[in-house]
Amino acid sequence: MSKVIIHIGPHKTGTTYIQHMMVENRHTLPRGVQIIRKSDPLFRAMMMACVLQAKGEQDTTALIAQLASELARDISGDYILMSDEDILGPLPSRFKYNPLYGGAMSYLPLIQSAFRAAGHDIQFVFYIRTYMDWLRSLYRFQYADQPDRAFAPKRYKQKRNLPDDWVALREQLTHALGSDGITFIDYQTDRQNGHLGTALFKMCGMSDAQINALHWIDPVNVTRPETIDPKNW
Repeated sequence: MSKVIIHIGPHKTGTTYIQHMMVENRHTLPRGVQIIRKSDPLFRAMMMACVLQAKGEQDTTALIAQLASELARDISGDYILMSDEDILGPLPSRFKYNPLYGGAMSYLPLIQSAFRAAGHDIQFVFYIRTYMDWLRSLYRFQYADQPDRAFAPKRYKQKRNLPDDWVALREQLTHALGSDGITFIDYQTDRQNGHLGTALFKMCGMSDAQINALHWIDPVNVTRPETIDPKNW
């Protein structure tokens, strides 16, 4: 039995950085820790089916369950780590959810069931970033070509059909997956030492010494320069 950790984002919480860290260090991780890359054919196919289901364009639930079962049978190792924020659905600034990431509740339990049926212990991981900070980052990403555009939170939330906080989504994820099926990690706490992703690696059984010995890369895909300013950690 493997412990499977699926990092599902959300978008704009350092997901690209964490994924680059996984790839950068995949050959030097402790024995028993395996990385499933976003480019893995089965994992990528499952993610794309999740996006279609989240958008309501097709009913891909049966396909998601099938691909998850195949992926679950294909893996081995003490710890399996995979990460893709699009498993929740497309970027909120490009798609109007009702509610936020609501479509994911129809298929995340299918993925969970498939891995459990294969004998694995599966844990989804969701990073909680201060909501207004996340909203601002989402806004700046959407309007990257207009850096001087004023950020009006209330109007932006109404236009994109976004909630006021994470409360409802946390409740929906916990209800869908069970309190033992999802872990919420505080984004600000995890990045305090400049090592975003530390909590994920600890979930893989890695010690502080092993984590510190990783090759920690420079920030990537940063929308707002203040995000990487140490005084904001």
